[in-house]
Amino acid sequence: MKLTSDDLLVILALCRERTLDRAGRFLDRDVSSVFRAIKRIGTKAGAPLFSRSKTGFHPFPAAEELAEQGREISEALSQAEAICSGLDDQLSGRLRITTTDLLLEHFILPNLAGFRREFPNVDIDFSTSNQFAKLWERGFDLAVRPSANPPEQLMVQFLRRLEYAVVRGRGYKPAQGTGSGAEFDWLVPGSGLAQHPVRKWFARNAAACASVTSFDSMSLMIQAVRADLGVSLVPDLPALTDGLVRMDGLEVSEFSEIWCLYHPSNRGNPLIQAFSKFMKRTLN
Repeated sequence: MKLTSDDLLVILALCRERTLDRAGRFLDRDVSSVFRAIKRIGTKAGAPLFSRSKTGFHPFPAAEELAEQGREISEALSQAEAICSGLDDQLSGRLRITTTDLLLEHFILPNLAGFRREFPNVDIDFSTSNQFAKLWERGFDLAVRPSANPPEQLMVQFLRRLEYAVVRGRGYKPAQGTGSGAEFDWLVPGSGLAQHPVRKWFARNAAACASVTSFDSMSLMIQAVRADLGVSLVPDLPALTDGLVRMDGLEVSEFSEIWCLYHPSNRGNPLIQAFSKFMKRTLN
Protein backbone atom coordinates (compact mmCIF):
# COMPACT_ATOMS: atom_id res chain seq x y z
CA MET A 1 0.00 0.00 0.00
CA LYS A 2 1.23 3.50 -0.82
CA LEU A 3 1.32 6.42 1.57
CA THR A 4 -1.09 9.25 0.79
CA SER A 5 -0.74 12.99 1.30
CA ASP A 6 -3.06 12.65 4.31
CA ASP A 7 -0.69 10.06 5.79
CA LEU A 8 2.22 12.46 5.39
CA LEU A 9 0.29 15.21 7.18
CA VAL A 10 -0.39 12.83 10.10
CA ILE A 11 3.33 12.02 10.29
CA LEU A 12 4.16 15.73 10.19
CA ALA A 13 1.70 16.46 12.99
CA LEU A 14 3.07 13.75 15.29
CA CYS A 15 6.69 14.67 14.55
CA ARG A 16 5.94 18.31 15.34
CA GLU A 17 3.62 17.88 18.33
CA ARG A 18 4.92 14.58 19.85
CA THR A 19 1.62 13.69 21.55
CA LEU A 20 -1.66 12.37 20.15
CA ASP A 21 -3.67 15.14 21.79
CA ARG A 22 -1.62 18.00 20.30
CA ALA A 23 -1.35 16.23 16.94
CA GLY A 24 -5.14 15.91 16.97
CA ARG A 25 -5.52 19.67 17.51
CA PHE A 26 -3.04 20.29 14.71
CA LEU A 27 -5.06 18.09 12.34
CA ASP A 28 -8.48 19.02 13.77
CA ARG A 29 -9.14 15.36 14.62
CA ASP A 30 -9.85 13.44 17.82
CA VAL A 31 -7.13 11.45 19.58
CA SER A 32 -8.47 8.02 18.62
CA SER A 33 -8.51 9.00 14.95
CA VAL A 34 -4.86 10.04 15.06
CA PHE A 35 -3.90 6.85 16.92
CA ARG A 36 -5.64 4.64 14.37
CA ALA A 37 -4.07 6.60 11.53
CA ILE A 38 -0.52 6.24 12.81
CA LYS A 39 -1.00 2.49 13.33
CA ARG A 40 -2.33 2.18 9.79
CA ILE A 41 0.58 4.22 8.40
CA GLY A 42 3.10 2.04 10.23
CA THR A 43 1.54 -1.02 8.63
CA LYS A 44 1.76 0.61 5.21
CA ALA A 45 5.38 1.60 5.74
CA GLY A 46 6.27 -1.92 6.86
CA ALA A 47 8.02 -0.73 10.02
CA PRO A 48 7.26 1.48 13.05
CA LEU A 49 7.91 5.15 12.42
CA PHE A 50 7.81 6.27 16.06
CA SER A 51 8.92 5.02 19.44
CA ARG A 52 6.56 5.70 22.33
CA SER A 53 7.42 6.65 25.91
CA LYS A 54 5.81 8.44 28.84
CA THR A 55 6.85 11.77 27.30
CA GLY A 56 5.21 11.07 23.94
CA PHE A 57 6.06 9.84 20.46
CA HIS A 58 9.63 10.11 19.19
CA PRO A 59 10.22 9.85 15.43
CA PHE A 60 12.69 7.47 13.86
CA PRO A 61 14.79 8.97 11.02
CA ALA A 62 12.39 7.67 8.36
CA ALA A 63 9.50 9.53 10.02
CA GLU A 64 11.50 12.77 10.04
CA GLU A 65 12.19 12.40 6.31
CA LEU A 66 8.52 11.75 5.60
CA ALA A 67 7.54 14.72 7.77
CA GLU A 68 9.53 16.99 5.44
CA GLN A 69 7.35 15.81 2.59
CA GLY A 70 4.30 16.47 4.75
CA ARG A 71 5.57 19.97 5.46
CA GLU A 72 5.69 20.73 1.74
CA ILE A 73 2.12 19.49 1.37
CA SER A 74 0.97 21.57 4.35
CA GLU A 75 2.57 24.71 2.92
CA ALA A 76 1.05 24.04 -0.51
CA LEU A 77 -2.40 23.63 1.07
CA SER A 78 -1.98 26.89 2.96
CA GLN A 79 -1.06 28.66 -0.25
CA ALA A 80 -4.08 27.14 -2.00
CA GLU A 81 -6.37 28.26 0.82
CA ALA A 82 -4.91 31.76 0.61
CA ILE A 83 -5.52 31.89 -3.14
CA CYS A 84 -9.10 30.67 -2.71
CA SER A 85 -9.67 33.26 -0.02
CA GLY A 86 -8.80 35.98 -2.53
CA LEU A 87 -5.75 37.80 -1.19
CA ASP A 88 -6.59 41.10 -2.84
CA ASP A 89 -7.94 44.51 -1.88
CA GLN A 90 -11.10 42.87 -0.54
CA LEU A 91 -9.20 41.09 2.23
CA SER A 92 -10.39 42.56 5.53
CA GLY A 93 -10.24 41.90 9.23
CA ARG A 94 -8.03 42.49 12.25
CA LEU A 95 -4.55 41.02 12.64
CA ARG A 96 -2.97 40.91 16.12
CA ILE A 97 0.83 40.89 15.91
CA THR A 98 3.38 40.62 18.71
CA THR A 99 7.00 41.56 18.02
CA THR A 100 9.97 43.31 19.61
CA ASP A 101 10.41 47.06 19.71
CA LEU A 102 13.53 46.81 17.54
CA LEU A 103 11.90 44.71 14.81
CA LEU A 104 8.81 46.91 14.78
CA GLU A 105 10.86 50.09 14.44
CA HIS A 106 13.43 48.93 11.89
CA PHE A 107 11.78 46.09 9.95
CA ILE A 108 8.01 46.36 10.06
CA LEU A 109 7.17 50.07 10.21
CA PRO A 110 9.42 51.05 7.26
CA ASN A 111 7.44 48.57 5.12
CA LEU A 112 3.99 49.03 6.61
CA ALA A 113 2.86 51.66 4.11
CA GLY A 114 3.40 49.15 1.29
CA PHE A 115 1.27 46.58 3.09
CA ARG A 116 -1.44 49.18 3.64
CA ARG A 117 -1.51 49.94 -0.07
CA GLU A 118 -1.99 46.27 -0.93
CA PHE A 119 -4.47 45.50 1.86
CA PRO A 120 -6.22 48.75 2.88
CA ASN A 121 -9.03 46.97 4.72
CA VAL A 122 -6.81 45.03 7.14
CA ASP A 123 -6.52 46.50 10.65
CA ILE A 124 -3.38 45.67 12.65
CA ASP A 125 -2.91 45.67 16.42
CA PHE A 126 0.79 45.67 17.39
CA SER A 127 2.03 44.55 20.78
CA THR A 128 5.72 45.04 21.54
CA SER A 129 7.32 42.79 24.10
CA ASN A 130 10.74 41.23 24.40
CA GLN A 131 9.24 38.27 26.28
CA PHE A 132 8.47 35.34 24.00
CA ALA A 133 4.68 35.26 23.79
CA LYS A 134 2.79 31.98 23.82
CA LEU A 135 0.59 32.41 20.78
CA TRP A 136 -2.04 29.99 22.02
CA GLU A 137 -2.44 31.78 25.38
CA ARG A 138 -2.30 35.52 24.81
CA GLY A 139 -4.62 36.18 21.92
CA PHE A 140 -2.05 36.96 19.21
CA ASP A 141 -2.42 35.80 15.63
CA LEU A 142 1.20 36.18 14.59
CA ALA A 143 4.64 36.79 16.10
CA VAL A 144 7.64 38.33 14.33
CA ARG A 145 10.67 37.24 16.35
CA PRO A 146 14.43 36.69 16.20
CA SER A 147 15.26 33.09 17.03
CA ALA A 148 18.03 30.55 16.53
CA ASN A 149 15.61 27.66 17.14
CA PRO A 150 11.95 28.53 16.52
CA PRO A 151 9.52 26.36 18.53
CA GLU A 152 8.64 23.10 16.82
CA GLN A 153 4.98 23.36 17.83
CA LEU A 154 4.47 26.50 15.72
CA MET A 155 4.15 27.09 12.00
CA VAL A 156 7.09 29.18 10.81
CA GLN A 157 8.00 31.43 7.89
CA PHE A 158 11.69 32.36 7.59
CA LEU A 159 12.19 36.05 6.78
CA ARG A 160 15.93 36.77 6.83
CA ARG A 161 19.26 36.13 8.54
CA LEU A 162 20.62 38.80 10.87
CA GLU A 163 24.37 39.31 11.48
CA TYR A 164 25.83 41.25 14.43
CA ALA A 165 28.64 43.77 14.96
CA VAL A 166 30.47 45.11 18.04
CA VAL A 167 30.11 48.91 18.12
CA ARG A 168 30.59 52.00 20.29
CA GLY A 169 29.57 55.62 20.01
CA ARG A 170 32.10 58.08 18.58
CA GLY A 171 32.37 59.88 21.91
CA TYR A 172 33.02 56.77 24.01
CA LYS A 173 36.68 56.28 24.97
CA PRO A 174 37.41 52.87 26.52
CA ALA A 175 40.24 52.50 29.00
CA GLN A 176 43.60 51.25 27.75
CA GLY A 177 43.80 47.49 27.72
CA THR A 178 44.55 44.38 25.75
CA GLY A 179 41.61 44.73 23.39
CA SER A 180 40.04 41.59 24.83
CA GLY A 181 36.98 43.51 26.01
CA ALA A 182 37.79 43.54 29.72
CA GLU A 183 38.45 47.27 29.62
CA PHE A 184 35.07 48.12 28.09
CA ASP A 185 31.88 49.33 29.70
CA TRP A 186 29.49 46.74 28.25
CA LEU A 187 25.86 47.33 27.38
CA VAL A 188 24.14 43.93 27.35
CA PRO A 189 20.69 42.31 26.99
CA GLY A 190 19.03 41.87 30.40
CA SER A 191 17.00 39.04 31.89
CA GLY A 192 13.95 40.05 29.87
CA LEU A 193 15.93 39.05 26.76
CA ALA A 194 17.02 35.72 28.21
CA GLN A 195 16.15 33.85 25.00
CA HIS A 196 17.93 36.28 22.69
CA PRO A 197 20.49 34.48 20.47
CA VAL A 198 23.41 36.83 21.38
CA ARG A 199 23.26 36.25 25.14
CA LYS A 200 25.90 33.49 24.93
CA TRP A 201 28.30 35.82 23.14
CA PHE A 202 28.03 38.38 25.92
CA ALA A 203 28.56 35.66 28.52
CA ARG A 204 31.88 34.76 26.85
CA ASN A 205 33.13 38.26 26.11
CA ALA A 206 31.78 40.46 28.89
CA ALA A 207 32.26 38.18 31.90
CA ALA A 208 35.11 40.23 33.42
CA CYS A 209 34.92 43.85 32.36
CA ALA A 210 35.00 47.44 33.58
CA SER A 211 31.21 47.60 34.05
CA VAL A 212 28.00 46.11 32.76
CA THR A 213 24.68 47.84 32.16
CA SER A 214 21.79 45.62 31.09
CA PHE A 215 18.62 46.45 29.18
CA ASP A 216 15.37 44.57 28.61
CA SER A 217 15.04 46.36 25.28
CA MET A 218 17.43 46.08 22.33
CA SER A 219 16.17 49.45 21.09
CA LEU A 220 17.07 51.16 24.38
CA MET A 221 20.43 49.37 24.43
CA ILE A 222 21.27 50.85 21.02
CA GLN A 223 20.21 54.29 22.24
CA ALA A 224 22.67 53.87 25.12
CA VAL A 225 25.45 53.05 22.63
CA ARG A 226 24.65 56.25 20.74
CA ALA A 227 24.78 58.14 24.05
CA ASP A 228 28.44 57.00 24.43
CA LEU A 229 27.74 54.87 27.49
CA GLY A 230 29.69 51.82 26.34
CA VAL A 231 30.22 49.01 23.85
CA SER A 232 27.62 46.53 22.65
CA LEU A 233 26.76 43.87 20.10
CA VAL A 234 23.98 45.07 17.80
CA PRO A 235 22.33 43.89 14.58
CA ASP A 236 24.58 44.75 11.64
CA LEU A 237 22.11 46.96 9.79
CA PRO A 238 22.94 50.37 8.30
CA ALA A 239 20.01 51.99 10.11
CA LEU A 240 21.49 50.85 13.43
CA THR A 241 25.25 51.10 12.87
CA ASP A 242 25.54 54.34 10.85
CA GLY A 243 27.47 56.87 12.91
CA LEU A 244 28.86 54.22 15.28
CA VAL A 245 32.43 52.92 15.47
CA ARG A 246 33.02 49.23 14.79
CA MET A 247 35.25 47.34 17.23
CA ASP A 248 36.95 44.90 14.89
CA GLY A 249 39.19 43.17 17.42
CA LEU A 250 36.47 40.87 18.79
CA GLU A 251 35.31 37.88 16.74
CA VAL A 252 31.56 37.58 16.21
CA SER A 253 30.22 34.39 14.66
CA GLU A 254 26.76 34.63 16.22
CA PHE A 255 23.73 35.36 14.11
CA SER A 256 19.98 35.14 14.49
CA GLU A 257 17.11 34.56 12.11
CA ILE A 258 13.89 36.50 11.89
CA TRP A 259 10.73 34.41 11.66
CA CYS A 260 7.01 34.83 11.36
CA LEU A 261 5.47 32.37 13.82
CA TYR A 262 1.86 31.31 14.21
CA HIS A 263 -0.18 28.53 15.75
CA PRO A 264 -1.01 25.54 13.50
CA SER A 265 -4.73 26.25 13.91
CA ASN A 266 -4.14 29.49 11.98
CA ARG A 267 -2.24 27.99 9.04
CA GLY A 268 -5.15 28.72 6.69
CA ASN A 269 -5.75 32.26 7.97
CA PRO A 270 -5.55 34.55 4.89
CA LEU A 271 -4.58 37.61 6.98
CA ILE A 272 -1.55 35.79 8.39
CA GLN A 273 -0.56 34.47 4.97
CA ALA A 274 -0.85 37.96 3.48
CA PHE A 275 1.33 39.60 6.13
CA SER A 276 4.01 36.88 6.33
CA LYS A 277 4.37 36.70 2.53
CA PHE A 278 4.56 40.49 2.28
CA MET A 279 7.32 40.63 4.90
CA LYS A 280 9.19 37.78 3.24
CA ARG A 281 9.08 39.65 -0.06
CA THR A 282 10.14 43.04 1.30
CA LEU A 283 12.95 41.83 3.60
CA ASN A 284 14.76 39.72 0.99
